Amino acid sequence: MDFLKKINVIIFFLFSFIMASKAQDSKQLIAAFSQSYLMETNKNYVAAIAEIQKVHNDRNYETTMRLAWLYYASEKYKESVALYQKAIDLMPASIEPKIAMVTPLVALNNWDKVISNYQEILKISPNYSLINYRLGLIYYNRENYPLAKKYFDINLNLFPFDFETINISAWTAFRLGKTDIAKALFNKALLVYPANADCLEGLKLCK
Repeated sequence: MDFLKKINVIIFFLFSFIMASKAQDSKQLIAAFSQSYLMETNKNYVAAIAEIQKVHNDRNYETTMRLAWLYYASEKYKESVALYQKAIDLMPASIEPKIAMVTPLVALNNWDKVISNYQEILKISPNYSLINYRLGLIYYNRENYPLAKKYFDINLNLFPFDFETINISAWTAFRLGKTDIAKALFNKALLVYPANADCLEGLKLCK
């Protein structure tokens, strides 16, 4: 039922985009984007933004996303976050703007909002490996190892022979005092990279 609701949301906003596109000449949109890319290449972000603003309206997801990126590139992080939030409001079933918003949020050092964004993404796509890894890493760096393990375990089940997943899971097990599990994981990681210094150091600490 939730899946059908999401599909209906996508269809509704796609229809809205089509209706909005009718109000604007596609050639004008393409020309504006083309010019904005050219200006961005020259790092003239003010001009790049101005080109998009000529064709922007509040219902247009694509121009909203483009402006959000350009404001980030010009180091106007709060404006960028606000526009990415607008894009999320326009396409609530989309993962894209939620991921994109993370970059200016990190620049603002707003890690709580980063976590919130990642959790929203996982509600849509629970097995999104990169997001599970990043969330786990945030909690690992905060020394919240039980919560870090929760996210790393998801990836370990999905990718049991991925080096980064095995290695960070080994270190998490070590931090939790589960040295037998850590040792087994470090040895498994060494099957991928036999001379990896990080794994070898972990094995020494487990003895």
